[in-house]
Amino acid sequence: MRESLGALALIRKEAEEGTLWLGRWNRHWRSYSLVGGHKHPQETFGECIIREVGEELGLFLTATLQDIK
Repeated sequence: MRESLGALALIRKEAEEGTLWLGRWNRHWRSYSLVGGHKHPQETFGECIIREVGEELGLFLTATLQDIK
């Protein structure tokens, strides 16, 4: 069996009207999905999610890996 490792991002913001969650519309699934993807062999999980957020959302994080929980 092939092993595949990945990472997902749960991105939230607290607002007056409640918690807002960031996702993206997946037209093939016709639903919202979380940001994430397959981890490259040389990456840590933190590095993977920073890369995936950049690839999928065009957002380039300024957080350090210690800020990612």
